[in-house]
This record gives sequence, structure tokens and C-alpha cells, in this order.
Amino acid sequence: MIEYIRKTADDKLIVLSDQQQDIYDEPLSRYLSKLALARLSTLEGRIKACKKLFHFASRPPLFFGADMLFLQLIGIRSNKALLVNYHAITAYRKAKMGIVIEFSGRYEIYFRSSVVFMSELAKAAQVISYLQRLE
Repeated sequence: MIEYIRKTADDKLIVLSDQQQDIYDEPLSRYLSKLALARLSTLEGRIKACKKLFHFASRPPLFFGADMLFLQLIGIRSNKALLVNYHAITAYRKAKMGIVIEFSGRYEIYFRSSVVFMSELAKAAQVISYLQRLE
């Protein structure tokens, strides 16, 4: 399971997946498009559907399957993009001037805005609730 995806200053991607960090030398949009295509859709289609269904004006959660729902803590077009998989979060706690997000194993990341994190978490909860009603 992918825990998070982070864009670096030199336009590389750091992907934490199953407690292992890998570095990719490709644009984030291409990486996400590959994830979408592997699930028989497009990234653009997933973004449009989520915005339309839930009336999100910006940064909708990116749904790629039952175990992959990314919170856009920093949007995908930003040069500092940060996507966190909702299903990989084991805990979170407030820290001085931000929030610490914990993943299974020894990984945790600090994010500077607890307000943004909680807002994105609420968006993900709406998507999860919708999907549960469909089952």
C-alpha cells in the first residue's frame, strides 16, 4: 500500500510504499495517471467525478481503489505536492505549529497546517461514507 507521495525540490517523487521509500524521476501527473490507467480510468476523470459528486471546489481526494484514497495536503500542481493515503494513516497528533501524521511501522511526517489536514480528512470521510452507502 502506498502511504504517501511527495514531490521534491528537484522534481523527483518520493513514494513510501509498504514501509519502503522509492524515488522516481517522473512528473507526479504521469505517476498518478499510470495509477488511474491501471484501474481503467484517467486521472482527469477521477478528479472531475469527485469534484462533481461532492461539490469540492479544489483539491478533491484522489480515489484509486478500496485501499488508496489520497488526501491532497499540498495540491498536485504545486512544486511541493504532498499526497497522503487516508487508509495508511494509523494516527495523527497535533504538534507545535502543525500536525504529525503516523503510518504503520516507523514512518511519520510533519505537516505544517492542522487546519488543512483536518479539512482534507473531512473530504475523505465524505467519499468513504458515499462508497459505504453503495455497498
